[in-house]
Amino acid sequence: MRHSTLDQQLRTLVAHFGKDRVVEALSTIASTPQSAKTEERRAGSNANRRLRSKIESGERWVLRACAQCPDSQAELRQLSVLYLQKIFLPNIREVSYFLREHGKRQIPRSRSGALRAVMETLASLPHAEIEQILNRTVERHTVGDFMLLANAIMGKFS
Repeated sequence: MRHSTLDQQLRTLVAHFGKDRVVEALSTIASTPQSAKTEERRAGSNANRRLRSKIESGERWVLRACAQCPDSQAELRQLSVLYLQKIFLPNIREVSYFLREHGKRQIPRSRSGALRAVMETLASLPHAEIEQILNRTVERHTVGDFMLLANAIMGKFS
């Protein structure tokens, strides 16, 4: 059974890359010392492990926030995506202002480290306020900076 899978994969590779390139790649792999292969795997796995760790850490805080506030799950997820895209609270100054405004005393030093505090703060807010924050963020992003400036000059505040 295992050999038929290998045969299928090799046939796919030959069909996609051609026989010469596949044979050349196999000979290169076969001539590389085993210690170099192990080192390459280790280096790749460490980088992947760190990246996975960061992603899982962020997802963990989003899931905890969603569990605390089940009626606002969709809004919390949207805000977390906007936060990671630097649309919602795009810099540490805005993050610290948001957290202080909502009663947090300890402000993380980096924006990426503040995700936990932001999600916990959002989860503690009423559903209507979360919706309002999401709507303002989306509106602010779609309107643009010049339109916001023009509205501020004309006295039209959102």
